[in-house]
Amino acid sequence: MSAEIRNSKSEIRSAILKEAPAVPMTIAAGPDEQPIPNELVEQPDFAVPTELAAEIDEVITHYPKKRSASLMLLHAVQEHFGYISRQAVEWIASKLNCSRSIFTSW
Repeated sequence: MSAEIRNSKSEIRSAILKEAPAVPMTIAAGPDEQPIPNELVEQPDFAVPTELAAEIDEVITHYPKKRSASLMLLHAVQEHFGYISRQAVEWIASKLNCSRSIFTSW
C-alpha cells in the first residue's frame, strides 16, 4: 500500500472520529423481560441428580483441562434446573477443581 493511500485512510478515520460523537449503547428490554440480576439466586436445596452428575463427569472427559468444560457444565445445570444458582456455581467449581471466581467476580 502506498504512503499516499495510507495517509488518506488515516485522514478519513480522523475526520470520522472527530465528527461522530460518542453515543452510549443502550439495550432495550421487552415488556416481559426481567433485568439481569447482579447476584446469583440462592438454592439451599441444591442437589445434583445421579444422571446429571454422570452426564457432567462424561462431559469433563472430553476436555484436556477440566476447566475448559466450565461453559458446558453451566449449560447442563441450567438446562436441568432452569437457572444457575450460587450453589450450582460452587458445585461446578469443585467438580473442576478450580475457584468459583472463573465464573463471577464475587
